[in-house]
Amino acid sequence: MTDFMKALGVILPWIVAIFSAYLLVVIAGFFGGIIKYKKKDPTLKLLMNGFGYFVFSIMIPALVGTTIYSFYQFFTTWNLEAFNATALAYVAFVYSFQDIFFAGRNVVVIGNKKFETRKFKSVKYPGKKKLIFVYGTKEYKIPLRFVHESQLKRYIK
Repeated sequence: MTDFMKALGVILPWIVAIFSAYLLVVIAGFFGGIIKYKKKDPTLKLLMNGFGYFVFSIMIPALVGTTIYSFYQFFTTWNLEAFNATALAYVAFVYSFQDIFFAGRNVVVIGNKKFETRKFKSVKYPGKKKLIFVYGTKEYKIPLRFVHESQLKRYIK
């Protein structure tokens, strides 16, 4: 049993480090997609409420700080345990980033998905912080946790 625990102690930090690297690539893809969409449509506007600005003003420095700390620890002491905090910060950021809306003239970008507003078949706001719409043949249910709803309703009719 102790050999298994020793092996697990060696393998698990590497799995967490690889998972952190994967999430870093996902986050870079999110930002790359947003930059690509902003270049194609300069009318895209961020539809974030005050709570969203507050959360991301805390989350982004925490994300950058844990990333720098993890790589510093890894390259100075070859210790992989610092990647635990980084993986946790990445998971929280990726989960939260899916609720960011950008809206433009005929386009809405939710997370990293682009939707043309003219192809929306039905749009409903069943709760205070929820959006349900049909795009093509698929129904999407999206929380409006960080979204300024009045601005969103102006773009999606």
